[in-house]
Amino acid sequence: MVVSYASKIYTKDRLFFLKLLFRWTGSVWEMLWVDYIFFVTAYVILAVIYHQALANHEHRMITFEAVVRWLSKIRTSVPLSFMLGFFVSTVFSRWWSTCMAIPWLSSMSFYTQALVESTHPVKSDIARKIRITILRYSNLSWILMMATISQQIKDRFGFNQPLKAKKSSQDRSAGTTAAATAGTGNDSTDGNKNSKKPEFELTWRERLDLINLDEKVRKHFGRLVTAEEVETFARSAELSQSTDLTYSPEYWLPLAWATRLIKRSRMLGLIAEERELLFLVEMINKFRGDLGTVWSYTEFNVPLVYTQVAVAAVYLFLFSTLLSTQLIRPEMVRQVTMAPAAESINETQSSVIDTVLGVELLAYFPILGSLEFIFYLGWFKIGIMLLNPLGKDRADLPLSDILNSNLKASVKLGGAEDSLFPPGLTDNGEPVEQQVSLLLRAFDFSEVHAHDNFTSAEEVEAHLHKHLLRRLQGTGKEIVNTLDFLQLRNVGKKKSTAKAAATAAAASAAAPKKSASGSDLLDKSGSVGGSGAAAAAAAAALAASPSTDSLTSMEVAAMRASGLSATVRNPRRESMPLLGHQGGGDDDFELGGKSAEERV
Repeated sequence: MVVSYASKIYTKDRLFFLKLLFRWTGSVWEMLWVDYIFFVTAYVILAVIYHQALANHEHRMITFEAVVRWLSKIRTSVPLSFMLGFFVSTVFSRWWSTCMAIPWLSSMSFYTQALVESTHPVKSDIARKIRITILRYSNLSWILMMATISQQIKDRFGFNQPLKAKKSSQDRSAGTTAAATAGTGNDSTDGNKNSKKPEFELTWRERLDLINLDEKVRKHFGRLVTAEEVETFARSAELSQSTDLTYSPEYWLPLAWATRLIKRSRMLGLIAEERELLFLVEMINKFRGDLGTVWSYTEFNVPLVYTQVAVAAVYLFLFSTLLSTQLIRPEMVRQVTMAPAAESINETQSSVIDTVLGVELLAYFPILGSLEFIFYLGWFKIGIMLLNPLGKDRADLPLSDILNSNLKASVKLGGAEDSLFPPGLTDNGEPVEQQVSLLLRAFDFSEVHAHDNFTSAEEVEAHLHKHLLRRLQGTGKEIVNTLDFLQLRNVGKKKSTAKAAATAAAASAAAPKKSASGSDLLDKSGSVGGSGAAAAAAAAALAASPSTDSLTSMEVAAMRASGLSATVRNPRRESMPLLGHQGGGDDDFELGGKSAEERV
């Protein structure tokens, strides 16, 4: 988990750097103290060997000093600082990009509650349920993706728990059959894969059940996956020809459900405009893209070769530091200790020996080596920790906390109920003007410092009342025009049907007589039969044509353009309700003040 410390730094405090430097949680000391103990121990062992074990072996001591001098010269020839800096910079940029790519549901919850809404009480409840369902699908998609790449999420939901050592006879027989099939040479590879079950692996149904059993999930949603949705995943597993152990529920499938639900919301009138629908779909697509980006960062890592080169370079450098930073005896000290005693030089020899004793005490502790160890190994370990930002290290991202935040925001913000809004902003079915007037009346705008004075609450209420009357008047005109248009359509259809029947009757009466034998009876019967056929055709046309009170789909669309509900009576049916509809078609045009009969 990333440690937050910047808020506790005060630059006015002159000793703030000491508080920052000696902070333990998430610090370099917490990360390196074990390695540093090993480094100091190895250094002390080499120092004891050099100063004690090799003290009586001059040639070996000289060889040891030669090795120390040689390593001191060549160890700086490798551009370790450049190599390590490039490695850490690359890893840190990937870590930061992963941090920014992890999607949060606070923005989606905010826009969902703003765009999927209705002022009608019944529709408001439907809109709230739809918002919660969209966010439930988004949380499920987030969990399905993160559970495949994050150890934190796997441990939280118990995906790594060992299976019980209970196998049914059917499983055993299935394993025996698979082994026999593999022995015959038919699909031996697939048979071996199916017969061997990993120790820490659950079926996809068991993983979905564990998601529903999570404490936070049950607190906010009750459950994230329903039984019907589990069966949908089962059909997806069948299409992909996967088994219960090899199938992993697709993270994008719940997002596809969410986009279709958004389209249904638009059809129900819960989304006002088409561009708002496209905006919500684009937000779902961005959410899917961010999850895919996080997956790509974990799937496609820094090349292993480069990481291995960095590891080898750092640890070889530190090994050479153990020898190259050893404090060897200078040549002049050995000459002083080997020189014969003399009274003239007693005081000088004594001071030199005291100096050598002090240097020997320092020779057993790596001062310069400690600095190099902390700088280089600390720098390198930071890069190694940042390689997997979704792990369980101190510098890794708190995905479990992010999930808790997403679950809370989805219910609190996305599924916000009317009790979370002040009077005047609730969806209680009252006119918008009345609600806005109630909200503005509750605040005293005279206390606001502004250059212009605000109008009084009574004037605002009067203006809103006039606006409500104009809106209702305009709605009434739209209803009248729509009904007038429907009447015009029906009258036109009646006249065209009557005209077609008359034309058919005239054509049958003017048809030539087919009898050549002069039988008047046949002629009469023929003419009567012709007129009867014409009458039957006219009756069929009248029966097939819609009545005056019946409605077509275009008429229903025209009625829905008014934005209100209406009921048109039909003699052949009880009634047909016309619900609200967004937008109009080609028939949405204004008609004059004439009646329908006059227009025809």
